[in-house]
Amino acid sequence: MDSEIINDADKLNEEVSRYKEIPVVSNVTQQQVLDNYYQVKMEVKRLIGEEVERLKAEKASA
Repeated sequence: MDSEIINDADKLNEEVSRYKEIPVVSNVTQQQVLDNYYQVKMEVKRLIGEEVERLKAEKASA
């Protein structure tokens, strides 16, 4: 596959003029990201703990 670099400013400017801004759906702060990360982490730990306890109880009753 051959490729060629074309340095055509007019063609490039024409292409760039068709670009559209990506809309901002939500502004998220670094703190919100961290809060969400820690919330998910704690929830996963809780779920794992519950499952370990369930498996222990299941094993003890077998």
